[in-house]
Amino acid sequence: MSASSPLRFTAAGLGLVLVAWSAAAGCGNGGTTSTTATGSGPTGSGPTGSGTTGSGGAGSGGASSATSGTGGQKFATCDACLAGTCKAELAACDDACHAIQACLDAVCAHLSSTMSPDEGACQVHCQMLHPSGKAAHLGVVNCAQMPGCQPPCKGYSFDYDVCAKAENAGACKPALDACNASNDCISYQACASTCTTLTACLACATVPGGDAGEKLYEASQLCVEKKCIADGWLSSI
Repeated sequence: MSASSPLRFTAAGLGLVLVAWSAAAGCGNGGTTSTTATGSGPTGSGPTGSGTTGSGGAGSGGASSATSGTGGQKFATCDACLAGTCKAELAACDDACHAIQACLDAVCAHLSSTMSPDEGACQVHCQMLHPSGKAAHLGVVNCAQMPGCQPPCKGYSFDYDVCAKAENAGACKPALDACNASNDCISYQACASTCTTLTACLACATVPGGDAGEKLYEASQLCVEKKCIADGWLSSI
């Protein structure tokens, strides 16, 4: 089955942003995260974190970095701008950081898309599974949310979709194919795309084949996020 495109809601003024996915079957691309305070952004509610910019930053150049980076180098693409502007944050985003994102994609997506009261608790769940990656994840999210790379970035989800499509056709194709070839993975996604409480979403992995399905789906998401995580947290414009 073809990949579905995620919809990410930004939460202005929080240390983090949460992701909501389109509820379509088939492995897709996406992500999210949280901790204690909740808030609403321009299109929906978002995850929790500390501070208004968390541990991340826009890097050097401010808004002008959209067209020129360190040393006046012109950014030719969105990825190049994010790679330069958020260089330190992306370098700090290790396996635990990416695992938080993949967990948010695989478990919390529908709660986010429906602005469920359990959304924040689900984000905390993912952070608690990978606590060492929380600060780094917040850093990437907050850096991508700054205005320095818009333009050349066009805003969510254009650049993320381009990045995810390329990854799913290339390096992540084996993981995507493995998910789409598994009834367990497809069934898990169907469950996770309709659950309305954290308890129900977590239960998707407890039915026969559910745990295996979640692992396959999360592995597909993890592969994409290792390349596209910053593109996925650009503000919608």
